[in-house]
Amino acid sequence: MRFASILLLSLVTTLLHAQDKVYTTYTTERGMGIQLTYDNLPKNKIFEVITADDYEFIDQFYLSAKNGKPAKNYLRFKKDGKIGVLNAKGKVIIPAIYDTIQCLARFIGETQPAFKEYFLFKKNQQVWLQGYSNLKRLFPGTCESIRYDVLTGAIHCYSNNRATYYCHNGAQIFPKIEFELIQDVISTTSYNDNYIPDKIIAKEPGKPMSVYSKTESFINKEEANLHTFICEFENYACKTLVKASKNEKMGLLDGQGNIRIPFLYDNLIPIYSWLNNERTNRLIIILNGKEGVCDFHGNILYEPIYMAGSFTENRAYYDKSIYKVAKDTVIYQGVFDSHGKELIPIQEQTIEEHIHNGDYTQNYFYVTRNGKKGVYSYDGNEIIECEYYDIYDENSTNRKKSTYNFITFNTLQDYRDYWG
Repeated sequence: MRFASILLLSLVTTLLHAQDKVYTTYTTERGMGIQLTYDNLPKNKIFEVITADDYEFIDQFYLSAKNGKPAKNYLRFKKDGKIGVLNAKGKVIIPAIYDTIQCLARFIGETQPAFKEYFLFKKNQQVWLQGYSNLKRLFPGTCESIRYDVLTGAIHCYSNNRATYYCHNGAQIFPKIEFELIQDVISTTSYNDNYIPDKIIAKEPGKPMSVYSKTESFINKEEANLHTFICEFENYACKTLVKASKNEKMGLLDGQGNIRIPFLYDNLIPIYSWLNNERTNRLIIILNGKEGVCDFHGNILYEPIYMAGSFTENRAYYDKSIYKVAKDTVIYQGVFDSHGKELIPIQEQTIEEHIHNGDYTQNYFYVTRNGKKGVYSYDGNEIIECEYYDIYDENSTNRKKSTYNFITFNTLQDYRDYWG
């Protein structure tokens, strides 16, 4: 009998640990509390209250875990107008004496290592960071505000109109330089536990904005405003350029500060696309509310005469860079490759891209012109003229058919007869 009781207790314990824990809040006359239940078990049978019910509110911290799955490890609570933190068992690990406590956590994918994660504390208008696991401070002292980069784990601290940069592991970059502003940070190395930025765009008091690097010398001869880094891909390597502005016009500088593209445009937006398994470098140029495209040396591929927002890169097919554009208030569309060759000339038409049975080598376009539909190949060759009410690829749902087989319908009646 005793053995059976021990076995039953062991079974229940194992069952509980095998369930996913679910935290649910409840409210009483005294305030809020939280209870712990278990998935796949009746809540009225197995649950435990893990907090008192005299909190003003309770919410969960979703910390990043392996493979990007959230882990419910901590609970934030408010009492007497101040914020504290509970652990998963409802024990107070950080007393409610702070104005704000936030999580700084980076999303972790399957191929990305976890960076250190922090609690951000605010008290008496000052903020600082402490680690989740040991509550150890990341850096000494406090500051007025902190900006956290969820991609790199970089931390920008601002205090008394001065900025300091820290890596996710607490290492300070350029500690001997006093910055007024840190604008952008880039690294061409892998994001790992030893992530160190290659370059930063920043400004020292009384000096123009500049690029700070341990390996390159950048001189802002134009004394332009520097905005962000742009990557130029050559032979699978990234060369960093800088988007800059002067007299309210945008241009592009190289890694040493020389002008690549003069300050002529209202904006420059990089579009990175593929051609023949290699990255191509293109910029959307915006001028007077119209869009065009140039390369990274300022050579114009399409004049800025198209509607804003109409240049979008095709992301479906690995070896192509297809753009659809609109002109004026009428829908004018065309298809181009990333070298500027017109595959389907711009006309008053609509274009739909289709992938045959998931095979990217069998892509094609349905083109509707003057109310009639036709078909173009992915290389821009006309397969069927735009003369039909509708067209259907009979092999589009047959996985055994590797090529398309188009059926044309001259009238609505033909279309209805086909589909029964």
